[in-house]
Amino acid sequence: SFRSDIGDLRFTIDFDEDTNNQGASGSGGGGDAQGGEGGSERIFGSSIPLDEAKSLFMKFLDEFDKGDDGRGKYGRELLRYCENKQQIFPVDAQDLHRFSPDLYSDLISSPMEIIPIMDACLYNHIVRNTPGINAAAAVVQVQIYNLHEKDKRTMRDFDPSDIEHLVALKGIVIRTSVLIPDMQVGAFRCTTEGCGHHASVNLEKGRIDEPTTCPKCHQKQSFELEH
Repeated sequence: SFRSDIGDLRFTIDFDEDTNNQGASGSGGGGDAQGGEGGSERIFGSSIPLDEAKSLFMKFLDEFDKGDDGRGKYGRELLRYCENKQQIFPVDAQDLHRFSPDLYSDLISSPMEIIPIMDACLYNHIVRNTPGINAAAAVVQVQIYNLHEKDKRTMRDFDPSDIEHLVALKGIVIRTSVLIPDMQVGAFRCTTEGCGHHASVNLEKGRIDEPTTCPKCHQKQSFELEH
């Protein structure tokens, strides 16, 4: 099933009308980005600009471990997953590191920004190589596995410096419970008398932020969560 802790891919995908020149939009949820050289956005503390991260991952899909058919290993696998209607696409982090150490480093340090970019690149790759495909059928999410040993932790090793970083947890599962799904969209209503304006807010980076001002009556902090 789709992960829900980062955001809804439907709200992060954008692409040009020319399907041969598609690109993922933004940083997948308004992350901490700043202007770089030539106007390109750069995630704070990252080693490469956002536009370069997009082009690098598209190149990774197309060129890493090319086969006799001229397609990259992951490009071939992605189309096969799409044909089989599989919505989760695994990517070996060791392969990504071999292809681009900088992109791997940014994935570890800024997963909330880089993973939605990867999701959108998967979508664009499918649409580009499968003419006429239904847009909903092209939505696939990346699943990163096999991190470097330095990025693996036991529960006792977790540190405040790991917050908002991508790490792998090592341990033994002794008990499981039913998965409680995260809320995807929050429905808010203005409590100002005579207003009652409704607003919907999508999950972003694991949070649903309450609207601060009602666009109808302009009252501040007047919304309450309905469901």
